[in-house]
Amino acid sequence: MFTAQYETRPDVFMNTPAQAHDHDHDHNLNETPPSVSVSSAGLWAVFWRMLLIGPFVAALGMFELIAVIVLTTLPLTVIGLLCTAHYVLAVWMMNVWIVWLKFGGPLRRRVFEGFEHGSL
Repeated sequence: MFTAQYETRPDVFMNTPAQAHDHDHDHNLNETPPSVSVSSAGLWAVFWRMLLIGPFVAALGMFELIAVIVLTTLPLTVIGLLCTAHYVLAVWMMNVWIVWLKFGGPLRRRVFEGFEHGSL
């Protein structure tokens, strides 16, 4: 009698939520991928912004790189100034270098992270 009750309603066992989910998943596999124009639109948006902003970013990056190199090599300049008896200028350059060490961390970090990301 118990089995007869389920034999009259076979759809109870046939349409479980798991089977319905599998059916929906199969339906999603049959969908067509996005068209090529959608993908190229995103690439075009990146490309024209790169063309517009790239030269300014390159100039700023070169300025920052030169500033980091020059300010980091100030002790060599100080040694040269001490050898040529320009003591006041040597002390001034040493103070500039100390200020660079104290407050130049964000600029140094940005320049060196640029090298790191560029090497990826």
